[in-house]
Amino acid sequence: MATDSSAFDSDAPESPLDRAIVEFLTAQGTGKPVDIKSFLEKHAEVADQLDTFIHQQAQVGRLMSPVRRITELAKSQSTEP
Repeated sequence: MATDSSAFDSDAPESPLDRAIVEFLTAQGTGKPVDIKSFLEKHAEVADQLDTFIHQQAQVGRLMSPVRRITELAKSQSTEP
């Protein structure tokens, strides 16, 4: 999935790694699974750094999972009469 960097105007990512990260996050934001292997192959010039980013992002997601559950529980309890 290619991103339309013009949508970012002057905030457009400059480096190949930045562009790949924006593309990855945009694809992830659609809710559809991203084929990591294919994505890394597509961005071979920055694959090592991109792989590190993807794994670190997944780790942060796992660490934040309990916080999200507590937040959801608090929201559901605050809406009860």
